[in-house]
Order: sequence, then C-alpha cells, then structure tokens
Amino acid sequence: MSRKLDLSHSLQQRAEALFPGGVNSPVRAFRAVGGEPPMIVSGEGARMTDADGNSYLDYVLSWGPLMLGHCAPAVVEAVIDAARKGTSFGASTPAEADLAEEVIRAFPSMEKVRFVSSGTEATMSAIRLARAATNRKYIVKFEGCYHGHSDALLVKAGSGVATFGIPGSAGVPEEFVQFTVALPYNNPAALEEAFEKFKGQIACVIIEPVVGNMGCVPPMQGFLQAVRELTKRDGTLLIFDEVMTGFRVRYGGAQELYGITPDLTTLGKVIGGGLPVGAYGGPAALMNQVSPLGPVYQAGTLSGNPLAMAAGLAMLKTLGSERATIYPTLDALAGRLVAGVLQAKGYSMGGWDQDDLVLIPMTLARKKVLGERALSGRLVNGIAVKVKSPELVSSAEKEIRELLRQRHRLRSSQENDFWIRNQAEALETRAESSRTMSLLLAAVASVSLMVGGIGIMNIMIVSVTERTREIGLRMAVGARRQDILLQFLTEAVALSMIGGLIGILTGVAGSMAFTAFGDWPAIIQPGAIAIAFTVSAAVGIFFGFYPARKASRLDPIEALRRE
Repeated sequence: MSRKLDLSHSLQQRAEALFPGGVNSPVRAFRAVGGEPPMIVSGEGARMTDADGNSYLDYVLSWGPLMLGHCAPAVVEAVIDAARKGTSFGASTPAEADLAEEVIRAFPSMEKVRFVSSGTEATMSAIRLARAATNRKYIVKFEGCYHGHSDALLVKAGSGVATFGIPGSAGVPEEFVQFTVALPYNNPAALEEAFEKFKGQIACVIIEPVVGNMGCVPPMQGFLQAVRELTKRDGTLLIFDEVMTGFRVRYGGAQELYGITPDLTTLGKVIGGGLPVGAYGGPAALMNQVSPLGPVYQAGTLSGNPLAMAAGLAMLKTLGSERATIYPTLDALAGRLVAGVLQAKGYSMGGWDQDDLVLIPMTLARKKVLGERALSGRLVNGIAVKVKSPELVSSAEKEIRELLRQRHRLRSSQENDFWIRNQAEALETRAESSRTMSLLLAAVASVSLMVGGIGIMNIMIVSVTERTREIGLRMAVGARRQDILLQFLTEAVALSMIGGLIGILTGVAGSMAFTAFGDWPAIIQPGAIAIAFTVSAAVGIFFGFYPARKASRLDPIEALRRE
C-alpha cells in the first residue's frame, strides 16, 4: 500500500539544508533500507504517526528505550511532574539516588554507579577506569559490537586474528586505535590467542553479550563463560556493554540471563525511559577510583538530569513490579514475530532433516567446492543446503554434519546458522593451519637435506685427509697397511650404521607423533622426513666431523709418539 509522504518529503528537504544528510543520527536517513524517511510527529502505545497522517506499527521503539511503548502514562506523568520543579540545576537531586537504587537492585554486580548522558559516554568512561585500575594500555573489542562513537572504539578488525585496530571512521588517527585489538565474536580461541600475544598488557575486554548491530547474534554456548575465565586468568577487567540488553533481555540484563558476572557494566536506553541517559558501574573498590574520590576524571553538565532520572525511574519501577508477566510476554511476542518473518521469507525454524542436511561454510560455497550440480536445496544465509551427492561433500562438511547430529536439537534455525558458521570457519582455519604447517615442514626438510649433504661432504673431505695423514704416520712407525685399512673400513661402516639407524628410528617416531594429530594427516610424511634428516645430519656431524676435527689438531710428533 502506497502512502502519501509529501509533507515528510518537504520537511526532509528542509532538514537536509540544516543537518548532514538531514538527520542527527545516520540510521534515520534510511540509506541502508531504502525509501524516504517519514517525519514522525507523535506516538502512542505501539504506533506512531508521521507528518502526513500515516500510522505505523512501530517495531523499533526508539531503538530500544520504549519498553512500555510510546507515551507510557507512568513515564509521561513522571516527566511532567519533574519539569514543573525544574529542568536542570547543576547540582545533585534525590531522583539520582532513587534511580541508582533501582539499577543496583537489578544489577548486583554494580555496587556503585555513575550516570552520564549517553551510552557512548558510559563505555568511554568505563574503559578509562579499566585502564587506570589495571595500569595497562590495550583493550579488546569484538567485530560487530558497537560501543558508541568514541575514537578508540570505532575500529574494524585487521586481516589477522589478533591484529592492531584500524580506524573505522575518517578523522580517527591510527595512533588513537593502536592499542585496540578487534577479534571475531563467538570465537574464544581468538581471544585466547590475543591474551597469549599481549600477555599482561590487556586492560579490559568490552563486549555486547548479545550483539545487536550486525543482526541479533546471541553468544554461542560457553562463549561468555570462556571470556570470563580468560579475563580473570590474566587479571583483565570484563566490561559488559548492556546499553541494549540491560532491562531488555531480562530485568537484570544479559548477566542475569547467562549467569555471568562482569567487572564493569555500561547501561543506557531503557534506564532513561526515552530520555538521554547512560550509566556505568561496578564494585565499590573500582568505582571509588572515579573523581572526586579517585584520579579517574569524568564529568558532565547534564549528567543525572532530573527529567531523565524521573523518566528512567518510572520505567524501571514498572518493569520491576511487573517483570513476572512483561518478560515472558516479550519473549513470546518476539518468537512469533521472528517465526512469521522467516516463514514469509521461506525459511524454516529448525525443521531441517538432519540426515539430508549438509552444512557448508560460506567461503566454500562461494568457491563452489561442491560444484553447482551438487546444490539442490534452498540456501540459508549462505550456509545450509541440501545436496544430491553426499559423497562429494568435503571432510570438513561431513565433520560439521556429525557435530550437528551430536548436538541433536538446536533452539532455533538462527542459532543453528550462527553455530554452523563458527564450526565451519573453525574447521577451515584448522585446514589452513595444516597446509601452512605442511609447507613449513617441507621447507625444513629441504634445508635439513641441504645441511646434511654439506655436512657429509665436509666429513668425507676431512676424514679422507685426516685418515690419509694417519695412515702415513702409522706406516712410518711400521704398522701393517692391511691392518690400517681394515680398521678404517670398520669404523666407516659402524658410523654409517649408527647414523642410518638413528635416522630410521627418528623418522618412524616422527610419523607416529604426527599421526597422533588426527587433524593434520597431510603433514605426516614431510614431518617425518624433516625430523629424520635433521637428526641424521646432527648425528653425522657429531660422529664424523667432530672426531676428524679433533684429530686434525694433533701434532704429528705427538701422533708418532702415541703410535
């Protein structure tokens, strides 16, 4: 159904002459979704109305803050009452402590809290506090997690797993993000690698426990637990950015839902009831390092603004008193919405036949590893397809299918896709590691062969020279030539047998060792060769070169005297 947007269009043109892109936040320009942005003039409940009188069912709700819908009576009354008393004082008000008590009651990990005016301020301040508390420079964030637009956090990942940050916005010098490490989300191995690379140097890990800016991506089972364990082990502070998830996925946020206790928490959106508010908090020992008690400076003219405090307090009191019904209702409605959208798009909700389903990494699908003739089913997010010829499936894909069988039943196809993607990428990374290791060991084998050859030539030259000299000396004192030659031959054979035996044993041991690493069958042969040649060369040099060198240092008179 087409809507008349003439007045919205005219107002948007006026705005474009006044604001960059006609908006005060980029997402409002509709560049990512297309179409003309409507100019909204009012809202009530689940609906809002534009300047042309069109009514919309609002699934966005101001990007999260309006948990009770537009113009919730309790919130509106609280704001009006506060406004009648004054809009700002530049001094503390009782409402700040009232809201703080509600926040701390919902988030026990926050013994003390500091209110700011936005989520960006909250995350920026929490990171500053973490750096001061640990006396470390590096911070870790995850790809796709948005923590506001402060310079150090506008970072996209580099080409490696644990690389230095690259600015994700113009106007951010590389020096500003050189201590920001960006990692793939839902990948605990990457985080562990980062801790190995920057051991004892990471001040904090900041994470959205449920990512909301690259689609809704929940954490894989065990991921948040691994993040918590790794940060504790290294003495690094864990910051949960719950600006989006706080009071939303549960009254106590994602940390209540997943049972994880962070060191610091940042909040926003819902706690302002639709007005601009942010907050960060944690244990008293940490928060007491913030000015005026401690050396970590942070301030804001409108921090704890009475209108925002009143709106937030009304919102949280309603959510808290009715949480037994509000949150189950939200879960049920969201489930129905997602199921309906997926069904309309032709996607299923976990109804795949596991015996027929083959899971293909997106990168492999792009490379057409299976060939076009093998694809017969519907592609879901570039990952899951049904195939006519299972025998064409690579070993990695077979392994993923087996893992899916073991997992048995996933809660939703969305979780399916994220789990599959991570498993597939992990297998592909492991295969790439195998190829790299194979090439490395092949190079080692080549170098070892060359070194061994040079060593053998050196042994032969020195041995022949020294043995010739020794023969001359022995003959000079009357030794029989036949005895000398027989002794020389016996020593040479014994030396060859010792070196060859050790080389063979080492090669067999190397083969057995590398076979034990079932993920790397391709490197068994070059690994065994590398070890065998390296040890054989060392043995040859020790048994041949060293004694010959020692003999060459003997004085001829001393040699004659010994004979």
